[in-house]
Amino acid sequence: MTPLVTARLVLRAMDEGDLDDLVRLNDDPVVLRFTGDGPLERAGAAAVLRDRIQPQYAHGVGRLAVVDRAEGRFLGWCGLRRDGEGDGVTYDLGYRFHVRARGHGYATEAALAVLADARTRLPHARVIGRVDPENIASQRVLERCGLRRGGEAWDGDRLVWVYAVL
Repeated sequence: MTPLVTARLVLRAMDEGDLDDLVRLNDDPVVLRFTGDGPLERAGAAAVLRDRIQPQYAHGVGRLAVVDRAEGRFLGWCGLRRDGEGDGVTYDLGYRFHVRARGHGYATEAALAVLADARTRLPHARVIGRVDPENIASQRVLERCGLRRGGEAWDGDRLVWVYAVL
């Protein structure tokens, strides 16, 4: 995948060199509060990278490492995940950032770059975002990116609000 570059960020495909960063990101209960996920050890992070993240790159999408251009520091990840087959394909916009990276507009900047890229390469894609009803900050990111709440769904054992690009 070709990296996406914004004014402050580089979004690039993740590889084994990102495992320690993924472990640290997924070891923070504040980061995980609204995700439904639990902490990951290095072996679990390697499995997620190998089995869930990297296969998406074959579809031209995926969760991308978000790196601060000025410092080269891993801030989190953002990207699309392809779900479904045939006419039922949707692209789920997701993001997860370290607490220290929150409140600076990085999630919105990264998500807007991902969506702009998707409009160019996947012009007819149905993009959605799933968010915990209590996660106001994430709802604001989706709304700043032009997604609007369109309903509810069950994501595993938890209720989420579904936002869609209009």
